[in-house]
Amino acid sequence: ETSGGSGGTSGGTSGGGELEQLWRQYRAFELPAYPLPAMSASVAAGMTPRPLPREVLRDVKWGRRLLVALLASLALAGGAGVMWWFETFPYAGLAAVLGLNLAVVFAAMWSVIQINARATQEMRSRRQLYRNRSRTVNDFVHRWKSDEQAYQDAVQRWLDRAERLRDNFTAVRNTREQESHNIESVRRQAQLDAFLRDFPVDAQAFADFTPAQLMLLRSYGVQTACDVTAEAIAQLPQREQALGESLMHWRVRLEGEFHFDPSKPTTSSVATRADLHFAQSAQQVLAELRLGLDELDKVRSDAAAHFARQHDAAHELWLDYSQAKVDSTIEL
Repeated sequence: ETSGGSGGTSGGTSGGGELEQLWRQYRAFELPAYPLPAMSASVAAGMTPRPLPREVLRDVKWGRRLLVALLASLALAGGAGVMWWFETFPYAGLAAVLGLNLAVVFAAMWSVIQINARATQEMRSRRQLYRNRSRTVNDFVHRWKSDEQAYQDAVQRWLDRAERLRDNFTAVRNTREQESHNIESVRRQAQLDAFLRDFPVDAQAFADFTPAQLMLLRSYGVQTACDVTAEAIAQLPQREQALGESLMHWRVRLEGEFHFDPSKPTTSSVATRADLHFAQSAQQVLAELRLGLDELDKVRSDAAAHFARQHDAAHELWLDYSQAKVDSTIEL
């Protein structure tokens, strides 16, 4: 591990700068509003009803004529009947019979036209088409609003995901920083141990120790200043505790002479593994955030294309609806 172990988690190598840049892009992202196209009732006011089919017009015309003739025949029969009753006109009875016969003929012909009822069928068809167009318009409005909400939801899902990724990144970075502090302590301890191992417990360091005492210390594993610990000293026989105190004072003095070198490499791979893990996590988060921005751009372009098509469709749909409305109000 090199000295950059803890420093590698800051600045550009940590991805923190790019993370904040990407996060600002997320915060600035906004899906344009797509208001429903205006559907004015004035459109129908400028339209004229589609003309009725020729056969329907013919039926309507003849139906009116026959109805007038039927009423005239009934009037003739009624008037002649009155004159016949009061004997005011010699041919009144004949006229009454003639009027009744004509009324029967005209009624039969009028009934044939009404039974055929092409005009009625035409108007029923027009009213049904108007109802269908009304439902289609309502469905279109509902679908427009539903589609708009769906695009907004898609954007919000990516924004929520980006926030979770940012929080995860921050948590991983905080954990790495804590690990860096711990690793720094480990690296310092490793350098201190290496420094202390350069000072053997021997007659040169302790001229007042007897050979027997030095042998006793070696038997307990105390061979260098690094081995002089409270645990090791506690294992010494009670009669040799004075040796332990001398050793502990010696170690403290040596530690005071120690200087930690943060640039000095160590043999530990803990920091290297931690740095690699953090770097991999950071790159994964950044990659997902970049992908999210691409997806947001795609949502925006898809929405723009979709509502452009729907806007054109709305215009055609409203024209069809308005025409059907006008056609259904025609007077026969």
